[in-house]
Amino acid sequence: MVAGVLSAATVASESNGGGGGKVDDSVAASRQQHADSERAEAWIPVCRLEHIAPLGARRVELLGPVPIAVFRAGGDAVFALVDRCPHKGGPLSQGIVFAQGVACPLHNWTIGLADGCAAAPDQGCTPRIDARVDDGVVQLHRAQLAAVQAADGAPASPGAPGA
Repeated sequence: MVAGVLSAATVASESNGGGGGKVDDSVAASRQQHADSERAEAWIPVCRLEHIAPLGARRVELLGPVPIAVFRAGGDAVFALVDRCPHKGGPLSQGIVFAQGVACPLHNWTIGLADGCAAAPDQGCTPRIDARVDDGVVQLHRAQLAAVQAADGAPASPGAPGA
């Protein structure tokens, strides 16, 4: 990415000792706009928050073939996990969402939405992706999503032994 943008006049003024080393307002605004743009590019919009039912989920496919489950938990908190239970690969987006977890529809394993890990005594995790709501739009972290897709969504840890 390109660093902050400076006008030729500001660079000349600063290098000649003019302006006391201060950056003019237009350059400061340009730098802020560039920083805002880079932060926005780090996130991919998925849907509006109201398009996910409270205590519900939505399945999305972005940047690759691995489906992602986006959850709306209590208090409108949003979470994103690879849509695959670490136990037998059940579709977590079809599970029952409660508080900060989801029950896998196949064998009722409880998976934490914040970390993607099964609750004890079960073991295993599914990859997670940072999610946020910005101005009513659910967004996923681009680099994390790309990494999950590149790894083909392989679970971060194996399921329980003998599962």
